[in-house]
Amino acid sequence: MAKTSHKITINAPKSRVFDALSTKDDTPQVEGEVGEGETVVLGFKDEVPFHWRFVEVASPTRIKWECVEGPGAVAGTRVDFRLSDRDGRTSVECDHEGFREADRALRSCNTLWGILMGCLRDYAETPKPRPGLPISALMLDLAVPFLAEPWRQAMFESGQAQAPHGSIQSRYR
Repeated sequence: MAKTSHKITINAPKSRVFDALSTKDDTPQVEGEVGEGETVVLGFKDEVPFHWRFVEVASPTRIKWECVEGPGAVAGTRVDFRLSDRDGRTSVECDHEGFREADRALRSCNTLWGILMGCLRDYAETPKPRPGLPISALMLDLAVPFLAEPWRQAMFESGQAQAPHGSIQSRYR
């Protein structure tokens, strides 16, 4: 099985980064509860919803998600976030695994995780972050490569999805 791996260093305490990955804001497209064993449903108009189950929530060092239902190749994949202290900052490592080696969605998903890691950094480093960047927005953003092209293009043109920048390191295995 193939996986994508990303690493970023964030100038924020580990607890703030962990909260951004493990809390749900008021985004109406996200239903369910956040917590170990709980499932969050991410829905879009006229699209198949994503169902992400929280496999592990170990504050403040690790969060694991598993897509238990969803469109395309994402169903059955797992996301593992590992957080550690690094000279007063937080190092975040993220692996998304479970893709078939030849899966076309793998490259899009890899690119998107680079974008999401930048969004996570921006959220955690900003004293008053813009609305919608905790977990619900990360999950909304994760769905972008699997949605219809016109909607995806509108996301990038509106600035809701941004190109990655900063100290993001990624690799594809």
